[in-house]
Amino acid sequence: MYISKAEYDRRKAAIKAKIAPTISTVVKAGLRKSIDGEDVIIVKENISLSKYIRGGLFGIWKNADTEKSIFKKNKDVAKALGETSESRGGLFVPDVISSVLIPRLQATSVLSSLGVSTTPISGFKRFSYPVQGTAPTITHDGESSTLTADDNKDYDKGTIDTHRMSCLVYTSYELMQDADIDMEAEVTNDIADQIALDQDAQVFRGLGGNEALGMLYQPRVNSTDLSGEIDQDDISNACYQVRKADGIINSWVGDPATAWKLAKLKDAEGRYLYPQTGNIGNVGEGIMNLGGKPLYQTTQIGVGTYPGANETYLVGGNWSRYKVLDGQGLIVLVSQEGGDAWTKGQIGIRVMKHFGAGPMLPETFVVIKGITGI
Repeated sequence: MYISKAEYDRRKAAIKAKIAPTISTVVKAGLRKSIDGEDVIIVKENISLSKYIRGGLFGIWKNADTEKSIFKKNKDVAKALGETSESRGGLFVPDVISSVLIPRLQATSVLSSLGVSTTPISGFKRFSYPVQGTAPTITHDGESSTLTADDNKDYDKGTIDTHRMSCLVYTSYELMQDADIDMEAEVTNDIADQIALDQDAQVFRGLGGNEALGMLYQPRVNSTDLSGEIDQDDISNACYQVRKADGIINSWVGDPATAWKLAKLKDAEGRYLYPQTGNIGNVGEGIMNLGGKPLYQTTQIGVGTYPGANETYLVGGNWSRYKVLDGQGLIVLVSQEGGDAWTKGQIGIRVMKHFGAGPMLPETFVVIKGITGI
C-alpha cells in the first residue's frame, strides 16, 4: 500500500515526537557560562579576548557575534547596577571572556607539568594543614612493664595563603582597532606567559610576604649547600635525604645552567654519565632525566645569589605532595587613559589573579643549592 509524501512526513513527525522523551543526546557545543548569575548560556570555546576588547572600546564587532552578545548582556547588567566604565575609557572583561587565558597559563607553566595537587579558588583563601615534626619513638616492653608515653611527636600548623598578582601589558591602539588583524595570540600570550613564569618563580624562589615562599627558602625542606661543582654523588645524597623521610623523588627542576653542568659529567673512562641519544657530544638541552626521573628546565629557577654569587640550585621531590591554590576568577581591566595608555596612545590590559603554593610534606623535598661554575 502506497501513502503520499505528506502522510509519510506526518507519521514520521508523530513517531519522532513520541520517542523523543526517551532519547538523551549530549552535545558539547562549548562552555556553559553564567553572565549575571541567573541566565546560563552556551558559548563557543574559541571566544576571543581581543575581539571583545576591540568591540567594547571601538564598537567594531567584525566576525565577533559571540563576543558581541556577551558584551551586550554584560553591559545591560552593568547599567542596572549603575556601572558604565566604557564612558570613562575603561572596559571590564567578564569571566566568560577572561577564562580563555587559563588554558594558556597551564600550558606555559613548568609547575603544571609536575603533577602538583591543585585546588581551584576564587579570590583570597588560606589553607591550613598539619606539618609533622618529630617522628614517634618505638619502645619495647615486657608483659608487666609500664609503657612510657612518647611526647616528642608534634604537629605544627602550616598555612598557605594566596596573594594577588598583577600583570600589565600595553598594546598598539591602531593594531587593536583594526578588525582585519588578529591580535589574539599577541595579547593572550604576553599576558599568560608572564603570569605563568611568575608563578613558577614564586614556587622555586619566592621570598614570602606578598608572594609564595619558594622551595629555596622553605625551612623544613631538606637542603645542602655545595658551594662547588655538582656531581653524581650530590644527586645520590639528595635522593637519600628524601628516602629517609619515607619519600621518593618523582621529578627534578633546575635551571638550564644546571643541565649544562650535568651534561659534562663523565665517568673514569671518559663516558658521559647522562648521554643524549642522537647528539654529537652533550650540550645540556637533551638531558631530560636524572636516574630515570624527569628533569624539567626553567629559567625561573635562576642563577644568582643562591646562596652565593653566580650560583644556582636543583629541586627534587614528590610533587604530588605540593599544594597549589590556583585562582580561576581572573580580573581583567582595560584602559585607554591610565599610565602609558594615555601618554603613548596605547591600550593597557591589566590581569589580576590569586595564587598560593607550598609543600604539604616538606621533608619529601630536597634542594641542592650552591651549584657553582656557572
